[in-house]
Amino acid sequence: MEPLPAQTIEDEQAQVEHTEEPLQKSGVANAGEKAVMAKARYQEGQLVHMAVIQGGARVKGVFRINKLLYNHAGWVEYQLKEDLTGQLYRHGAAVREKDLKPQ
Repeated sequence: MEPLPAQTIEDEQAQVEHTEEPLQKSGVANAGEKAVMAKARYQEGQLVHMAVIQGGARVKGVFRINKLLYNHAGWVEYQLKEDLTGQLYRHGAAVREKDLKPQ
């Protein structure tokens, strides 16, 4: 069996590199993102509650959904506002859907 010339192997590899396409084009939203956001359990403005710790005790905190956020791991997270004060919960930190309950 004769070894293939080095030039032939290089040409084949060069063709493979040029035919590969990026997984996601820049500026194009992920189609999965829209599907996940459509399945969100809560919508903006909706009241929810979750357990929070204040003064060393676990209490029920009541919040309003301020914004829906897409997490690249494939789930929806929420930015919450405290219902009484109108301030963002934890300076706008995202809260996972599984931690919230409907009010």
